[in-house]
Amino acid sequence: MIGWIILIIFGGLTLIIAFLCMLSVRAYIEYKDKQFTATVKYLFITVYPRPEKPEKPQKKQKKQKIKKTKKQIKQQPAPDNLETPQPDTPQKPASPTEESAKKLVKDVKDANKNKLDLEMIMLLIDSAASPFKKLLHKTRVHNFEVSFIIGGDDAAKIAISYGIHSAAVGVFMVWLREAVRLKVKEVSVTADFNREETMQYFRCVVKIRLFTALVALAHFGIKVYKEKKSSK
Repeated sequence: MIGWIILIIFGGLTLIIAFLCMLSVRAYIEYKDKQFTATVKYLFITVYPRPEKPEKPQKKQKKQKIKKTKKQIKQQPAPDNLETPQPDTPQKPASPTEESAKKLVKDVKDANKNKLDLEMIMLLIDSAASPFKKLLHKTRVHNFEVSFIIGGDDAAKIAISYGIHSAAVGVFMVWLREAVRLKVKEVSVTADFNREETMQYFRCVVKIRLFTALVALAHFGIKVYKEKKSSK
């Protein structure tokens, strides 16, 4: 009987964990009026940005008291009976040979450190390429909106800017359609010769299943471990 109860509890927990892993993490991204905003949610929980906790009155009063005490200490006059500090005994300067040897050792240590940092960066980039590519292919982007209204005080510059923006948006959309699962709502590039400055607007919702993200992270960790083990 106890074995069945344990089995039922274990099976229930497994189903709950599997259900939670199959849900998506959603990122709401928007760029408007030169301001970028991003909100990440899982279920009904806002993961980013975290809401600021209101400061407790006791902690606030304690901080104010500490500041007041420090201010009073600074305002107190220094006593007159302080002893005049004696000058330190001059140390014997190091010889040129010792200085050269120390500098050489330091340069070698810095070179080795920079080499290790560069090797670690290259290892992380190489290990992240494959998991990141697979993660992108399973990422869903919904309600994708991009809008550029080109403006300015010179008609020739507006025309050139319109051409550059149109080409850049076209290339980016081709890459994005191949990289992720994309649902486009609106993509537009227009020129307004009566507008003083260019208006840029971008908005989308990015969805990634938690299980997919965890698998990609595990794949990345395994690749880093194998690469480090083989390089030793």
